[in-house]
Amino acid sequence: MAIAGNTRKHKGKHEYSNDESSNISLGQLGFKVLATTGDTGNGFWSAVKLIGSVVSNAKIATVTFTFHDDTTLALTNVATGEMLYGPFKKVAINSPDTNVQCLVYYG
Repeated sequence: MAIAGNTRKHKGKHEYSNDESSNISLGQLGFKVLATTGDTGNGFWSAVKLIGSVVSNAKIATVTFTFHDDTTLALTNVATGEMLYGPFKKVAINSPDTNVQCLVYYG
């Protein structure tokens, strides 16, 4: 019996580009949304993405990461759309722009 429509075989995981497959697997464990100020609390976090509408091209947020050995790293002037990866214990955001949010992915 033939199936009407598209009859080509799906290539499984090879159907997608590297970026597409990374994006598919990244959100599988879920994520937390941080508003303009706040932090995740302690946990296991693997990636951070700043989202929101920017009034100008100005850099608009400071993101502070705490690692599992309790060292910290603060990045200033982080723009929306940037994706940051690492083994984070805690993530905090501080932005004067109320349109900015931070997606923090479990991992």
